[in-house]
Parts: sequence; structure tokens; C-alpha cells
Amino acid sequence: YDETSAAQKLLEKEKEFTNEELKIIEDYNASDIAKTVVAKKEVLAADVKDIFDVWYRELFTKGMGALAKAGYTKH
Repeated sequence: YDETSAAQKLLEKEKEFTNEELKIIEDYNASDIAKTVVAKKEVLAADVKDIFDVWYRELFTKGMGALAKAGYTKH
């Protein structure tokens, strides 16, 4: 197994891990990056929400513009 299989099982909340996968998860949880992610979790979540909101507005605007160009307008 490699980091990918351990990560996939972790994301899927699978309960059965091999010893090798448990070691990979343990090593990650002890890493500086994991500690940073935990410490910045709320800030990261807020940033992701802001990014999604901007993306969604842009996508909506683009979709509405395409509909208007195609002749679908409110009368």
C-alpha cells in the first residue's frame, strides 16, 4: 500500500487499515503540515467558502449571460 490507498480509505471513513496504512496516517498526523492544517482549520474553511461563493457568482453570471445571448430574456 502507499499513501494514496491510506488517504482514500481515510477519506471514505473505512475502518479497516493495514499496519502499513496506519503508520502512514500516524506519520502524517505527526507532521508539521497536519498540525498547521488543524491549527488553521477555521481560517481555511472560511477561505474555501469565500472562494466557492465567488466562483458560484461568476458561474451564475456567465450562465445568465449565455441564456440572454441565446434569446432567453425576461419580458
